[in-house]
Amino acid sequence: MSILSQFILFPFVLVICLLFTSCGLVWLATATSFDPKEAPPAPHYDDLYYWAAHPNKQDCSDTLPPNTEKEQRQTEADIFYIYPTLHGTPFPLKNDRWNANLADKRLNDWIDRVCVGGQASAFSAAGRIFAPRYREVHSFVYEAINKKSKEAAFDLAYQDVKTAFEYYLKHENNGRPIIIATHSQGTNHGLRLLKEFFDEKPLYKQLVAAYLVGMPVPKGYFKQLKPSQSPTETGVFCTWRTFRKGFKPEKSWVKIPDILYSADSHVTNPLTWRSDVVEYAPASANLGGYVLRKQYKNCADAQTYNGFLWANLHVVGMPLWTGMQTSNFHLMDYQFYYYNIRSNAVERVGAFLKKGN
Repeated sequence: MSILSQFILFPFVLVICLLFTSCGLVWLATATSFDPKEAPPAPHYDDLYYWAAHPNKQDCSDTLPPNTEKEQRQTEADIFYIYPTLHGTPFPLKNDRWNANLADKRLNDWIDRVCVGGQASAFSAAGRIFAPRYREVHSFVYEAINKKSKEAAFDLAYQDVKTAFEYYLKHENNGRPIIIATHSQGTNHGLRLLKEFFDEKPLYKQLVAAYLVGMPVPKGYFKQLKPSQSPTETGVFCTWRTFRKGFKPEKSWVKIPDILYSADSHVTNPLTWRSDVVEYAPASANLGGYVLRKQYKNCADAQTYNGFLWANLHVVGMPLWTGMQTSNFHLMDYQFYYYNIRSNAVERVGAFLKKGN
């Protein structure tokens, strides 16, 4: 399958997942418990098979987007990327529905092409990219009725991420600067990883920045890490969840803040890199979105509002399949601001190295 196909077919996969939503919810309502003994086999991170991106293999993170072929690629920093949920179809009907089976080559292929190629590649100019495969939870687990099973499934996924990061630290890092980059479910795990390894820990001195996108970062969650207030700050985090301008959450959404909405959370404007201030940035500040292997300059503006990000689209003909989500642009959190993220990651690494941390 061509690189182009990864983006063309992605919306159709999402549609299929949505068509089976009711099936998934029925399963969650009737599932009794999560049994770790029946979970899919654990990954072994000394094997490159269990890395969706790694500097010692050719992978989708090496795909250069348009107008970047002549960039000078940074080799002194590392990016640890945690991908979002693609384990979202309701079949097969067995226990690995709680967590992804890493032997599922079809799922791995989609993760590589859509997530690594469409998101992690934004950081390819800033450093080496490490993206571990992990037994992510099924998308329906977010609404699971059995709370203990839900927590156990998330814990299993996080333990894979943690194990991969520990392996990376021991065998690959060698004191190099680190960027943590995540989206959606990846951000759920990234929050835990940052709290356990960086926040008020010695490793904090190696943190360039964390891009925690697509899920709320509650105020007060970190003690040492602070939200970004400028494009060149280091040791900070950036976070946003994108909605159509004018969106205001329904009361029902507040009941599940870990999924969609929490006013008591940080938000960063990805066009100015300032956080927690009501601020508008015009589309002219947008270096480009990235969809279907094409750059769309000035495609969206950005306004921070009440814990999340508002966006208006400014490009006619830009492929967009988020209509199925009405005002929720979650799938486009990275795509709308791809080139700004790419530029900023390079800028922050440069600032970090200049300080001589």
